[in-house]
Amino acid sequence: MDIYLIYGNQSKTLFQETIEKEFHQCSQFKAPQVEGESVQEIHVEVKGESFYMTKNTRVMFKSYDAMVLIQTDKPIYNPGQTVNFRIVALDSNFIPLKQKDNNSNRIGQWTNVTSTRLILQLSHELNAEAPLGQYQIIANSEGKLFHHNFKVQKYVLPKFEITVDSPKEHSVGEEELKLEICGR
Repeated sequence: MDIYLIYGNQSKTLFQETIEKEFHQCSQFKAPQVEGESVQEIHVEVKGESFYMTKNTRVMFKSYDAMVLIQTDKPIYNPGQTVNFRIVALDSNFIPLKQKDNNSNRIGQWTNVTSTRLILQLSHELNAEAPLGQYQIIANSEGKLFHHNFKVQKYVLPKFEITVDSPKEHSVGEEELKLEICGR
């Protein structure tokens, strides 16, 4: 049995094996690097003493663009606080890419910024008189725009209390443990 990947006038062997008995096997192969989309053909040949069989199947390979993730250290900021954010570009296997990121918006701009650690970490200090509302971080990666929203509003963290009451002693043989948990 021979299996080939054919593209144009090039042929790449994916699998070759001589087998004496009936079998079923799944094989994996690494997809070729393509720009955009590429339709290629998988050609299978099975030869025996008394038979010969071929089968051709067309397969489309498609390149995946980088996925850019933008993260802020919190979703809501007060005017005057510092917005810490990071940007990471990932390939289709979720491995960080080494590439330049361009981030720009109306209140700050970084151009042709690179990071030696594969994750770009930046910050922007909001003006103490910053208008309340929705803000957006935009990253431009290879002509594609990626967005992340956060809010600027005056807020106070909610106050809460949690209490846990449990017996002072527990037996190792007990299957259940009685706890009283209260939140306020």
